[in-house]
Amino acid sequence: MELIKVIGDKNEPLKRIEGFDGYKKLYLKDESSPLLNETCTFKDKQPQALAKLLPSKYPGRKIVIAAMSTGNTAYSIAHFADRYNKQAGKTLARAVVFIPDTLEKRSYFGPDTEMRIVPTGKYIGLIERMATVIRLDFSAKNKFGRPKYLETLTLAKECAKRGLVEDLFIDVTEGLETAAVLDKAEIESFSDDDYVNKKKLGIRAYETVIKEAVELMKERDGVTPDIIVSQFGAGILYNEIVQYCKDNLIKAEIIPVAVGSAASAADKIYPSFWVDQSSDLESMGSANSKHVRYPATVHGIEDWELGRVLDLFSGKINAEISGLAGFAILYRLGAILGKDIRNKNVLVINTGNGIPNFAGQETWVKHEDGRKKLINVSEASEMLGVHPNTLRQWDARGIIHATRIGIRKDRRYQVEEIERLITAQVSHEKGYAFHRGMADFKRVFDSLSLELTPNDYYWTFAFDSEYANPEVRGVLKRFHESLAIKGVEDHVICRMSALEKISETFKGNSNIQIKATRSETPIGVVILKDRVLHLLWGEEPAIYEVLSAEAVRQYKNMFIQLWHRALTK
Repeated sequence: MELIKVIGDKNEPLKRIEGFDGYKKLYLKDESSPLLNETCTFKDKQPQALAKLLPSKYPGRKIVIAAMSTGNTAYSIAHFADRYNKQAGKTLARAVVFIPDTLEKRSYFGPDTEMRIVPTGKYIGLIERMATVIRLDFSAKNKFGRPKYLETLTLAKECAKRGLVEDLFIDVTEGLETAAVLDKAEIESFSDDDYVNKKKLGIRAYETVIKEAVELMKERDGVTPDIIVSQFGAGILYNEIVQYCKDNLIKAEIIPVAVGSAASAADKIYPSFWVDQSSDLESMGSANSKHVRYPATVHGIEDWELGRVLDLFSGKINAEISGLAGFAILYRLGAILGKDIRNKNVLVINTGNGIPNFAGQETWVKHEDGRKKLINVSEASEMLGVHPNTLRQWDARGIIHATRIGIRKDRRYQVEEIERLITAQVSHEKGYAFHRGMADFKRVFDSLSLELTPNDYYWTFAFDSEYANPEVRGVLKRFHESLAIKGVEDHVICRMSALEKISETFKGNSNIQIKATRSETPIGVVILKDRVLHLLWGEEPAIYEVLSAEAVRQYKNMFIQLWHRALTK
C-alpha cells in the first residue's frame, strides 16, 4: 500500500505529499481553505475581485452577475452578491444562474474525500433561495451531441428578455477570460463576437492560484515547478497558469486534465462563442478557442482512476473528486511525457471543495449523547435521491432496514445506514467499490474462492507489506490454497526484495507461480477477468474494486509484458 503523508496544516495553501506513486518532490496547491476562498473553491477569485472593483468603478449602480453553472460558480456568485448588498446597505447586485433543464436527472453531486454527496434537489433548492435560476432547454442536440440552444445563447439577452437587467450586466461564466460589463442599452444589439471583442475589466483573478504556489515553493525550498497539473474546466485557470509562467520565465510543462473520457473532455468548452469552429469539438486534443489563448491537450481522467485516488486521499486532504484529477493522472504521466519525472518538482492544483456548502452537517452526524440519529422517509429519500415509494420498496426487499415508531408504526431510518447505502450507490454507479476492514477483506476473498473456476485466472502484483499482518497472511494463504484445489491459474509478480517472504508464505503450493522483477511495478494489484482489485494497507486492510474492462485491459497488458521478462523462483 502507498502510505501517503500530507505535510502541512489543513489551511496552508501549499502542502508536500510524500509516498504517492514514487514521486519525490510532489507539491499540492490547495484552494479548499476558507482562509483563501470564502466558499472554499477557486471559483471565488473572480467574484472576490469584482466585489473590490465594482464599488469604486460603478458606485451605486445596480448589477446583474450571471453565470452558466451547475456547481461552485453558482454558489460563489450568489454568496458574493449577498455580501455586496450587505456592504452597500441596499440591494445593488442580483445573481442569476443558468442551469440545464436536464440537471434534475442527475441524482447527486460528489463524492468528496469525506465521501459526502449532495442530492441534486437539495443543491438546486439552495441555489434557488440565493439566486434567480433559469433552466435552459438542453433536449435538442447538434451532431456533436451538444445542446443546440447553446449555439445562439447570450446570457445578457436572456436576462434582459426576462426583465432582470435594470442597469448593468456582467457574465462570469467559467471560461470567460475576464468579465465584461454591459449597459442595458447595449444588450439588444449585442452579438457573441461583440462579447469576445469587447474590452474587459482587466481582472486576472485566477492568476493568484499559481502565483501563490510558485512563491511559496521558492520561499520554502528554493525551487519552481517543473510540471504543473491542473483541472482544465473551460480553460480559464489554464490560461492564467500559462500566462503567469510566460511572464515570469518559468519553464514548466503544464498538463490540463478533465474528468471524463477522452472523447468528452473537449466538450468542456460548451458555449458557441468560445469556439472558433464546431470541428474543434470532435475529439479531445487542441482546444482551439477564442478564449483559450494557448493550444491545450486536455487529458481525460476515467472514473476508475479517480476512485483509486479518492480512497488513497480519503481524510487526508479536502477535495471534490474532480479536484483529485491531477493526482489520478500521475501514475501514467511519465509515459505521456516520455520520460522519468518522479524526481521532478511536480505541482498539483486542487481547485477546492464546494460540497460542504450544500451537504450541511445535520445529516452526517450523531446526536451529542451518542445515540444514532433517526430520520423519516422524506429525509432519507432526499439523501438518497430517490422517491419515498422506492425507499419503502427497498425496505420490503430487505435492502435497508426501517425502525417502526409510535402508534402508526412510522418508518425511521438510521443516518449511518443511509450513508452506507449512499456510498455503495455512488461507488457502483461510477464503476468502483470500497471494502474496508478485516471483515470485508475476508468476505471479498471468501466470495472469490467460491466464484472463480478453472476457466478464470488470478494474477497479482504482490508486495511484501501485505504479508506482515499474520491475520491477512492467513487469509491470503488459505485463498491461494483454494485456487490450487480448483486448478485456477495463479500467477504472482513481485519485486526482488519481496520474493523471499512471499515464497515462504506459499511454500508447498505447487499451483502458484511466482516471478520476481527489478522493474517498477504496481503494488497490491489483483487482475481478474472482469475487474481489478487494489489491496490497501494501513491501520486496517481495505480493497478498492475497479469494475472496468479498460482497467483490466491496461493492467493485463502490463502484467503479460513483465511476466515474460521476470525471473522464476
